[in-house]
Amino acid sequence: MRTLFIYGAGGFGREVLDIALQINCIERRWGNIRFIDDFTSADLIEGIKVLPMTRLIDSSSKGISGVDLVIANGDPRERKTILEKIRLFGLEQRLTTIVHPSARVSSSARIDKGVIVCGGTQISTNAELSLNVVINCNSIVGHDVTIGMNSIISSQVNLGGGVKVEDMAFIGMGSLIREGTVIGSQSIVGMGSTVHNDVSANTLVMGNPARPIRKAESVSLYKNKV
Repeated sequence: MRTLFIYGAGGFGREVLDIALQINCIERRWGNIRFIDDFTSADLIEGIKVLPMTRLIDSSSKGISGVDLVIANGDPRERKTILEKIRLFGLEQRLTTIVHPSARVSSSARIDKGVIVCGGTQISTNAELSLNVVINCNSIVGHDVTIGMNSIISSQVNLGGGVKVEDMAFIGMGSLIREGTVIGSQSIVGMGSTVHNDVSANTLVMGNPARPIRKAESVSLYKNKV
């Protein structure tokens, strides 16, 4: 039986744990589930052991088979940093994709490693999700949409057909993205925005219609970040 390591024991880590448990209810994919975290001092979260990164490295170096890994972090920049760390230790091949059983995924959609698809999401014809992408709950990914590496699509987002989301973009909860629009790399679309036009790279846009506010690199995505 396989072991799943969830890298990140915060709020989103607990959501990913719930997806894994829902999957296990349908098919017993993982006999063991463990958290990996660099910061928390907790030994157990939701009854699941929290281990240091060294345990995952040790498992890989010993050639232990049946080890899966998923990155549970809701910030594109931090997802990229963790991915680079995983690559440094030769662990990228351990990345697995997790899709909630209630998600509807077209048979023609292409989904890379390390992708997390949360409950209620719909992914349409010929959509393409690149490495280490997150699609949160009840979002719609239209036909022929492409989503670049390490990007985050929050809950209840609607991406119209042919939208291109470039690497490390963040689209906030409840946003609507017009068909054919390009969301530039490392850009942020604020919560509840309606995007009618292309968004330049590294730009924060907000509103209805969405307008540029400032450079995205100066924005903290979560209030508990400094």
